[in-house]
Amino acid sequence: MGNVNQMIEQPLPQSAELEKDILGRILVGHKQRGELLDALSPEDFFNSWHQKLFAVMYAIRSEGNHPDLLTVHDHLVRSGDSESVGGIAYLASIGDGIPAVGDIMYAARR
Repeated sequence: MGNVNQMIEQPLPQSAELEKDILGRILVGHKQRGELLDALSPEDFFNSWHQKLFAVMYAIRSEGNHPDLLTVHDHLVRSGDSESVGGIAYLASIGDGIPAVGDIMYAARR
């Protein structure tokens, strides 16, 4: 019984860089961004900033728009949440160096 309690209390594996990569690919218009938005939820992200960003991206898509850098930034500014996710500097850095091609679903499964 002790081992089970220890296993439950241990944090799950996480990777801020992988989360950032997934969000960056959505922002740069990766061809699989729709699949990513369908397969994931904010709770799949450990970083609270990333949870909020994904929730905004999902909401934008639900409204029938594409979640790109400007749309996400505008949404965050209107809601007053821009600084709570690192501001424009962090948001802009998410897409830096992210390729808009390749299979990203492997990362989502991780």
